[in-house]
Amino acid sequence: MIGRIVEIADDRRHLSLHRGFLVVRETEGERQELGQVPLDDIAAVVANAHGMSYTNNLLVALAERGAPFVLCGANHNAVGMLLPIDGNHIQAKRIEAQIVASLPTHKRLWAQVVKSKLEQQAAT
Repeated sequence: MIGRIVEIADDRRHLSLHRGFLVVRETEGERQELGQVPLDDIAAVVANAHGMSYTNNLLVALAERGAPFVLCGANHNAVGMLLPIDGNHIQAKRIEAQIVASLPTHKRLWAQVVKSKLEQQAAT
C-alpha cells in the first residue's frame, strides 16, 4: 500500500468503483472521467464537498481494504468516518495517538497539513 489520501473538494464529482480502481467523474455534461486511483494504494478518502456522490460498492471496497471514508461538514472539519467493522488495530492506534496528543503537537501537525496543502496547490 502506498498510503495515498484522496481528498475530493469539488461538488461536481461522482466516485465509483471499476475493476479495483476508485474512479472520479464529472456529474455535469458528458460525465467525463477525471481520474482513477488503485484502491490498494489508498490509505483514506476525504469527502470535503457537499454535492458529491458515491456508490455503495466503492464504500464497501474501501472498507474491505481498511481505508476510512471521512465526511466533512460545512466548515471543512471532519464530522464522521466510515471504518471497517473488522478490527483494524493500526487505525485504532492512530486514532488513539491523535486523541492523546498534546495541544502543541496538534498545532504543529495542523500547520504541517496547511503548509502541505498550500505547496500542493502552488504545484498545480
